[in-house]
Amino acid sequence: TMRAVMIAGSTTCKAPDFSCLHVGRTATPTPNQGQVLIKVNASSINPSDVDFVETGVGPGTSSGALGNDVSGIVVSCPGCKRLKVGDAVWGSPGQAMAEYTLHEELAVGLKPSSLDLTAAATIPGVGLSSLFALKRTGAPWSRKNFTVVVTSGAGGTGFVGIQLAKAYGAAHVVTAASSENFKFVKALGADTVVDYHRQDVFDVLANDSVDIVYDNFGANGTADRAMHAIRAGGMYLLLPHGECYLAKTQGP
Repeated sequence: TMRAVMIAGSTTCKAPDFSCLHVGRTATPTPNQGQVLIKVNASSINPSDVDFVETGVGPGTSSGALGNDVSGIVVSCPGCKRLKVGDAVWGSPGQAMAEYTLHEELAVGLKPSSLDLTAAATIPGVGLSSLFALKRTGAPWSRKNFTVVVTSGAGGTGFVGIQLAKAYGAAHVVTAASSENFKFVKALGADTVVDYHRQDVFDVLANDSVDIVYDNFGANGTADRAMHAIRAGGMYLLLPHGECYLAKTQGP
């Protein structure tokens, strides 16, 4: 058997009372042909994980281990073609908060050698979210002086979004962060950083000055405040919160 973080049946719970969660014992899975058994090194908690515990809506399971992002070492992979025992892997396949997790071989990939296992477990969910979001805006971009706004730069989707925007051809990346995170987001590639405690990022942007707004925070009214700054042919893209599916609100 193995230990795993699980939810008690179909019960949900909300902060500050997370008593519906418990660490219990469950059977260690056995891989079939083409499946990979991973000894888990690390996982991470994303908003989608919290949404599932609080509402029962989102990526999660009411039976088995919670969590999506995972990093670890392959301990068994019968009939696998890409992976082998001993490989360090990462992904966001689910059932990650356990000593072992079992998935189809294609559900995970080799961990980049530049990341340790702990860091690797923080990236898959937020990385895929920002990757898919920016691809929907047409990335990679080739236009000169291309400007992208990432509305929240220091969080999970933000720190990845800034780096991806630069890698995909943005000449100028604008973001909002608290003052203590200025150095961090600038090191990632942000060119203009606004302290959201003092100013709204769209109050400092001129009319027709940006091409893409990647709204990874989703505060009510952001789209309205952003419209004056978006150039003709530009795009505003919202990364929705779990609350969108249960209430008539855009998010926090």
